Amino acid sequence: MKKIEFETYRDLTSGYNIAGMKSENPSAINFLSYKKYKVTIEEIEEPKAVLIKRLRELLKKTTGFNQASSIKDEIKRLELLP
Repeated sequence: MKKIEFETYRDLTSGYNIAGMKSENPSAINFLSYKKYKVTIEEIEEPKAVLIKRLRELLKKTTGFNQASSIKDEIKRLELLP
């Protein structure tokens, strides 16, 4: 049995991503889809300092005002957490 395991920075918990993966019935539209698969999505817990460092590095590479603003807001939010 083939097993695919990977880490990503994409938030797969959004409804859109999950809806795209969910299929409750077998199908023959476009290709055969009849085998079952189990998908587990688990957030990787990381220290607050690691997250802030990553966001600061991302901020250095960001040129868009809206993106920079979102990153700064998230850094402030994390810094206020205990």
